[in-house]
Amino acid sequence: MKGRVEGADELLVNGAPYELDDDGAFTVTEAAGTADVDLVARDEAGNTTVQKVPIPVQHPGMRAVHMTAQAWAAPSLREPVLQLAEEGAIDAVQLDIKDEDGVIGYTSQVPLAVEIDANKGYYDARAALDQMHAAGIRVVGRIVVFRDPVLGEARGRTGTTNGWCRTPTATPIRVVTVSTRSRTSPIRRCAPTTSRSPRKRPRSGSTRSCTTTCGARTAPFPECISRA
Repeated sequence: MKGRVEGADELLVNGAPYELDDDGAFTVTEAAGTADVDLVARDEAGNTTVQKVPIPVQHPGMRAVHMTAQAWAAPSLREPVLQLAEEGAIDAVQLDIKDEDGVIGYTSQVPLAVEIDANKGYYDARAALDQMHAAGIRVVGRIVVFRDPVLGEARGRTGTTNGWCRTPTATPIRVVTVSTRSRTSPIRRCAPTTSRSPRKRPRSGSTRSCTTTCGARTAPFPECISRA
């Protein structure tokens, strides 16, 4: 970072005195990852000017391949990706930590993951990171947070409502599956749960409704639609 002060006799950089050039210019070098620098300029009379200067960091960009936990665990899929990195075709790998099925690819020590048996242990997290870093590969961890069938199913078995689908007003959500005479609809609709049983809606043909736990999707809105 380069700058110049006018009319100041002293400059403090992050609280430490910094020697100015004859024309008041200065150049500051900070360690990588520094977010900002605190500057204090003071004149002979003791007047001070304080400024916090942010240090912008440009993202280096990346050329990445996405790999599921099972893909990384399979040498036939992992080795070609490592070969791409060696050839310079890619410089990053996005690896699934927790996928949209609610599965955690490594053996997590998070208590909830252990409780609901979400760990699959497809790969050793430490070994995977060390291997990719040694090859100069940037690692991006992928964590799916708004879809967790494993947690939903576990909460359904125990009857615990914490972690279930909810509306903005914290009303539990249920899934309504609609079947017709010709076929079963692939659409599941989440709607607020009420104390009454679901009513049949008049439709063309024979129609019936049933309910089940909305464990496959967490919805931040009253009605969500997902593929069954």
